[in-house]
Amino acid sequence: MRKYFSLHPVLTRNAWMSIVVGHRSAGKTYSFKDWAIRDWLKTGKEWVYCRRYKDELSTKDTFFDDIAYKYDLEVTVRGWRAYARKIGEKEWKPFGYFMALSQQQRYKGTNLPKVNKLCLDEFIIENTRNKYLPNEVDQLISLCVTIDRDRNELKVLLFSNAGLLNNPYFLEYDIKASDLIQSEWIKRNNGSVIFYYYNPDEDTRNT
Repeated sequence: MRKYFSLHPVLTRNAWMSIVVGHRSAGKTYSFKDWAIRDWLKTGKEWVYCRRYKDELSTKDTFFDDIAYKYDLEVTVRGWRAYARKIGEKEWKPFGYFMALSQQQRYKGTNLPKVNKLCLDEFIIENTRNKYLPNEVDQLISLCVTIDRDRNELKVLLFSNAGLLNNPYFLEYDIKASDLIQSEWIKRNNGSVIFYYYNPDEDTRNT
């Protein structure tokens, strides 16, 4: 039976930022959507799903279509704001946000007190025609500071299918090929930043 990615071993390490690289279609993004829904239903906490550029969010209106039914939930997107409701209910409730990292300056001054999780998807560029943002890691951290506002509550997930070492995140946290050979888990900044290479041949439930 095919094994899919689980966020559980990542979240239990309680890092502020978790950088996850694994095979395509392993279920990384799906796992974030599942966590976003479950946490919202339980606590009312919201989320931010982030891509580098605005045009990479062109499918945001159908982002939850593959999982909402699992929770008898309906999701609608108005602009860059998502709302949800249980099937049969009338009232739409604030659910989460879609954001482009390239526009992070626009969010300065925005108050998002219920957001406690952010996912930057496809953080490693596979198509060499695309470009990383200037000082991209700093821009991501700036966005996170804007959202968290000293609440120390925000958890940040970075997902990618590719493992190209020449990217600003690996450079920022000094993740080298020799590190990847030694362990699938790498800690940085006293464990506040972790890197995880997900291998679907391994059972992450026992990690």
